[in-house]
Amino acid sequence: MANFDINKARTVNITVNEYATNSANLGDLAGKLIVVDDDLQIATYHSLLLTSNFGLSCEVFSSPCAAMRYMLENRDICLGMIADLFMYVDNCPIETGLNLVNKLNFENINIPTLFVTGLTGQAEINRLMSIGYVVNKPLAEHLVQYLKMPHSEMQLCLFFEEVKRSGERIAKIKGK
Repeated sequence: MANFDINKARTVNITVNEYATNSANLGDLAGKLIVVDDDLQIATYHSLLLTSNFGLSCEVFSSPCAAMRYMLENRDICLGMIADLFMYVDNCPIETGLNLVNKLNFENINIPTLFVTGLTGQAEINRLMSIGYVVNKPLAEHLVQYLKMPHSEMQLCLFFEEVKRSGERIAKIKGK
């Protein structure tokens, strides 16, 4: 298990105001971004980065089964999901972010998904990109680069734009 310093998340706030105009005012969105990783420290770290740098409200899960239950109960507020591709959790039949997306789609929950993976094979990456967006591990490096120069991280740009549309849809439904 990787050992992350949660306080390190605070040091990543790279002149957010300078780049906030480029990152689509994500903090004003109604709803929650779901972060799923079998390593709770990593999921929490990503949530801190997303909250402190983008103003996003996040729900963190170390179990894809718990994330699935939450999204079934709160489908009307889910903006999108960031999911580790491979998750090893006892007593949970959902072992991958891909399986989680398939089960959500079966339940008619279609939200933008960003897969975080260590895969390097182009065929696997292309298959994932047909379903969602993909970044290689570690996600934190991509978020920092996005803050510096948003268009250098095209998968994050596209994911955040889709999350923004989700938030607008949620606000419209709630009459805000």
